Amino acid sequence: MRPHPLAWLAKAPRPELIVLAVAALTRFWRLGYHSFWFDEIVSLDWAAYPPARIWDVGFHLVQDKHPPAYYLTLHFWQQLLAPFGLAQNDVALRSLGSLLGVLTVLGVLLLATRLSGRATVLLAALFVALSPALVWYSQELRMFQPAVTGIVWGTFFLVAATVG
Repeated sequence: MRPHPLAWLAKAPRPELIVLAVAALTRFWRLGYHSFWFDEIVSLDWAAYPPARIWDVGFHLVQDKHPPAYYLTLHFWQQLLAPFGLAQNDVALRSLGSLLGVLTVLGVLLLATRLSGRATVLLAALFVALSPALVWYSQELRMFQPAVTGIVWGTFFLVAATVG
């Protein structure tokens, strides 16, 4: 009898690390393939304001329909990249979403570990790591991936606090 093609994943010393590597590979692969599109430019435009203005205008949800947390994060990400000359680099800016996408997969790994068995944990994390929609949002300069990351980690901490 032949072993299942994915049997090696369950026998690997740390299959969770393999799943995280798959998540990173899918999210960082061809990150600079497309140039910025209109909505990403809008995000960059909002992030160019001083933090106090981003907070003041964004908090009221009048000029933009998204809360200011992402624009503030993007503002400070650009500040972090500026000394390296990468503040306007497509790949460097989009890597924020990719990093958050990998953190989302890590959050799913930890959340599923609290709620289920190892096979379910690996399958759930692998589905999230390979989800075309989540990979796409990880490669965009928009607030969708940070929102998913926040939801996953918020759920993890809620479960951790209640399940014990």
